[in-house]
Amino acid sequence: MIGLLVILGYAYHQRLFGLNQPAAAGSTQDMPLVGGGVSDGSKCGTKGYQYFAVSTVTDIGGMLPGTPAGPAMVLGSYGAEVSGQGDPGEFTISFSLATGSSAHSLDLTAPFGALGVAVEIEGPNGLVGGAHNLPVTLDDPSARLPNGKIRVGNAYGLSAELKLPAAALCPGYDVMDVNNELSPPSDSHDTITGQPPYTLTVSISDPAVTVSRAELHSTAGGPVLAADNHV
Repeated sequence: MIGLLVILGYAYHQRLFGLNQPAAAGSTQDMPLVGGGVSDGSKCGTKGYQYFAVSTVTDIGGMLPGTPAGPAMVLGSYGAEVSGQGDPGEFTISFSLATGSSAHSLDLTAPFGALGVAVEIEGPNGLVGGAHNLPVTLDDPSARLPNGKIRVGNAYGLSAELKLPAAALCPGYDVMDVNNELSPPSDSHDTITGQPPYTLTVSISDPAVTVSRAELHSTAGGPVLAADNHV
């Protein structure tokens, strides 16, 4: 399973169509983002900042030995793209949710969890970029129910994708430089030798997660589901 997660993490290839890419037009204030969401600019440089209270161990819902039962989030592909000279670029990030039980479904509050999706990228000197209340695109549009909720089915779960624009990065950072720091170091045999220099975390918070965990007698508690790029 670990090997699968690593492969997914590299599934999104970088594409660079131009030289001398500009630095991100980020801010040290929280700002609305084009396309939706709000940047975490006021938290630039803060160590350990997370919009939702993420536990120290990423909860992947019993998918690996020793992890808690119950609903799960798994990070899929992630990577940066710059479409041409003068374009600051953006990250595309995909993730999946699962219920943790073939007998349970999970109905999330709109927009995707009661407060949307949060993303943080942290380096050795603290937060280098992030945003919250980000909109997502569902792989299965029919997962949006007539009452507005979003159903994570009990058989195949649900996958989604989001965009994180360059404007969500802190001043002085650009998407391609940050993207390079999201990959783990490796030796001459392509063997991973450590964790990525920068940590990418994706998370949601919804009361339905708390309820589901209680119903499934999970050792994890609370409303937050999260995944990161650690290997």
